[in-house]
Amino acid sequence: MLKGVYRMIKSEISQWVFNEKYRFENESEAEFADRIGKALGKTSEEVLLFSNLIQNHKFMPAGRSLYGLGTGKKSICYSNCFVIPIRKDSMDAIMEAATNAAMTFKWGGGVGYNFSILRPNKAKTFKSDGKSTGVVSFMHIFNSICETIMTGGNRRGAGVAVLNCFSDNTLILTNIGWLNILDLIEKIENGESIKACDENGEYHNIKNPIINEPEQIYEIECEDGSIIEVTNVHEFEVRNIQSGDVYLKKIKDIDFALEELKIIEEI
Repeated sequence: MLKGVYRMIKSEISQWVFNEKYRFENESEAEFADRIGKALGKTSEEVLLFSNLIQNHKFMPAGRSLYGLGTGKKSICYSNCFVIPIRKDSMDAIMEAATNAAMTFKWGGGVGYNFSILRPNKAKTFKSDGKSTGVVSFMHIFNSICETIMTGGNRRGAGVAVLNCFSDNTLILTNIGWLNILDLIEKIENGESIKACDENGEYHNIKNPIINEPEQIYEIECEDGSIIEVTNVHEFEVRNIQSGDVYLKKIKDIDFALEELKIIEEI
């Protein structure tokens, strides 16, 4: 027969996290494990098994599950993270994604987005006969939502934004095979009709390609000999050699006679 084994939380920070994030109505650690076990287990033995595993730190569900399972709380989600698609490069699609993000934050979830579908800065907008303000301007909208809404009623939102990265070596899958991105753009500018394949295997016409001037690239050599490539506006923590002050600074603005990159020690 399975038996429960109570194990106290050892560290001060763990106790604080437990109290502030997951504890329900002043429950003990054992009662907390029993609450989760009863919500997950279908039989008495499963309930005790889950409770034992949690008490002994052998198994731990996601944070939102720990917060909500067995509490009877409404309008919360039991998953930590969600991906919300921006389905089209249109204002309606962007605002739909923003609304979905706001509601996900309200219920306690974190959100990730891929903004690559949006046209770049200064690209033509056909309905308004103007120019786009670019991807970053719309990222500010989503960031404001994340900052404003209290996730699940007790913490700020968590959001991740990504963009596809292209270089002059990027290969694009098209209806005529794999093409170097610069060769592809040249063909389009010469009047050829070429379609690009998306992640669903569907082909789409390529219109109005825009080539931005490449950023200046810096190479940073690490102590282990590995190389990190970054643009000139990438910010690093630097330490002022004279004062010892540490602050963020764009790499193009670092004065290496007076400042050095701050090394983060491996734990």
